[in-house]
Amino acid sequence: MKRILLAGLAGLLVIPSMTLPAIAARPPRPPAMESVITMLVDGWLVIETDGGVLDVGIETDIPARLREDLDRVVRRWRFYPVVIDGNARRARSPMRITLATHKVSEGYSITVDHVLFPNPEGTSVAGVIDNGSVIISTRRRVMPEYPTELLRGRGVEGAVLLAIRVGRDGRVAEVIVRQSALYDVSGQDQVLRDVAELLEDSALQAVKRWKFNVQLKTDAPDPSDLTFLQQVHYTLEGPKQGARRTDSKAAPTLWRMEVRTARRPIPWIKDDLEEALAGVSDLRGGEMLPAGNRVRVAEGGAGDPVM
Repeated sequence: MKRILLAGLAGLLVIPSMTLPAIAARPPRPPAMESVITMLVDGWLVIETDGGVLDVGIETDIPARLREDLDRVVRRWRFYPVVIDGNARRARSPMRITLATHKVSEGYSITVDHVLFPNPEGTSVAGVIDNGSVIISTRRRVMPEYPTELLRGRGVEGAVLLAIRVGRDGRVAEVIVRQSALYDVSGQDQVLRDVAELLEDSALQAVKRWKFNVQLKTDAPDPSDLTFLQQVHYTLEGPKQGARRTDSKAAPTLWRMEVRTARRPIPWIKDDLEEALAGVSDLRGGEMLPAGNRVRVAEGGAGDPVM
């Protein structure tokens, strides 16, 4: 497996790459795979009552120049005021920024790919989430099987991000693929799409048999209250729940090359909520993320240049 050092980001990016094995082709479809290199940066920020940023903290160990540039970018963001009990309040929130690199004429640039503001009480790596309206905990999981078609060659690793809505009885009421990604691969778009679909089909078949415990805190929960995002990660040792990135927010960060599908809308989630939800590049270490969030960006965020 060769290693590629990307010019312009020496000391920041060291990426392995491999070539996919050929599999049976399907009828042609429009290209929808995006090749990108991403990195997760965790931290926090304090939002003033008028939506401005009062303070920023970056917890992930990243190079000093990147830290300074990212701090400058975040301080320019504007938010919708955080309203609690009918009043705008100063609020401190966890923050996760997904950075992406893009090739430019003089090397590579770094931009904000996506940003999340996970509720620390509602985010879980232990199979339990509490979004304030509903507590959802795992009762039974059937792990997906690694597709046998991919074992005929060297295999491939990747992830499938699922949007899951549970019913009051704890069964999976609806599940769709939010987004999927293949790691450290190259190949024709059609082949990449076919491989991604194999992982998606495997994940969907297994997740439909999952069961949960549901504890309601309200008599009339919204569909978003009963919805969470869960990533299934496929390795050559078998599928796992969570990404290959380090679990520690403060550990030295890891850049990763991935080829990913477009994000798909979640039909039962309101449009203004759906756009802010996580993509496949935004999760770490088996996290379950609730669909709702009280922090929303009004100006800035995804697409902002960093360096």
